[in-house]
Amino acid sequence: MYAIGVNPWVWASPVDDEALAELIPRIAAFGFDAVELPIEQPGDWDPIRTRDLLAAHGLVAAGVCAALSPGRELVDAAPAVVESTVAYLKGCVASAAAVGAPCVGGPVYASVGRTWRMSPAARAACYADFRRALAPVAEQAGELGVSIGVEALNRYETSVVNTMEQTVELIDGLPPNVGIMIDTYHMNIEEADPYAALAAAGPHIKHVQVSGSNRGAPGADHFDWPRFFAVLRDTGYQGAICIESFTGENESIAVAAAIWRPLAPSQDRLATDGLRYLREILG
Repeated sequence: MYAIGVNPWVWASPVDDEALAELIPRIAAFGFDAVELPIEQPGDWDPIRTRDLLAAHGLVAAGVCAALSPGRELVDAAPAVVESTVAYLKGCVASAAAVGAPCVGGPVYASVGRTWRMSPAARAACYADFRRALAPVAEQAGELGVSIGVEALNRYETSVVNTMEQTVELIDGLPPNVGIMIDTYHMNIEEADPYAALAAAGPHIKHVQVSGSNRGAPGADHFDWPRFFAVLRDTGYQGAICIESFTGENESIAVAAAIWRPLAPSQDRLATDGLRYLREILG
């Protein structure tokens, strides 16, 4: 059985020590097994304090989410910007290792919402630039026993990688601790056959995020979840399954994630309805 986790972005942004002190006991009481921890700004939460808080409530850190806000870029950017982004990602890796999270995941190539047209030659150069820039982050992660999951986003949020096929191409040649973070919300938009795409990504999967096709609770949407999990089992993936959605109460995150209306009767219901459904179909 997979551990089932949730991202505190469902309720709060930023996710800092104060937010985690309030949310982690509630997440445990709801019956989750794990928590996915975003880092919007370095120092938002203390890894050792968070590790101990999770342990006190019988939870584990499922992963660390890198937040690529404007100005964080590994491709098509000034050297100083790339350097600062590498430093941010190395900080995410260090926090993951300290809190006991096995993976850092996210769109670690460019800021969310940044799009531009690329010719085939420009795309090949972009991917090569990414591999060079991520290499020192991957090396540090390997030394600390942390993997990196590269997340494909939908076409409205990036033009770098939208599909599993592109993501496999992007990470080709990087160390084996660099793989793919699955996000069903983006797959539902971009993949002609998300289940075949999941199978193709199988050997590279490092972390899995689940979300309803409307960003609400898994199960309250049209996605074929039993089929998705049947394919995921066949890949051999054994990590956590984490619900990711967002609160509309924070203006910046609501705009970034296009949360224009309530996605459930309450944020608690979004999390608990999703958890209940996942428990039912996963057994």
